[in-house]
Amino acid sequence: MGLSAQSREQVDELVDRAAVAGGESLGPGTANGPLYMRGFRDLDGHQWSFLHLSS
Repeated sequence: MGLSAQSREQVDELVDRAAVAGGESLGPGTANGPLYMRGFRDLDGHQWSFLHLSS
């Protein structure tokens, strides 16, 4: 599942907060042109991604 964020910094903050709460970060963020994405796995094993698309 992908969820949008307001900025690249917010993407990192949200994934870091998920990891502190017991989730598993799936590594550093990746940038592809204007798209920045970073993911984590929750306690039930579901994978989530936060995305920021700069204009």
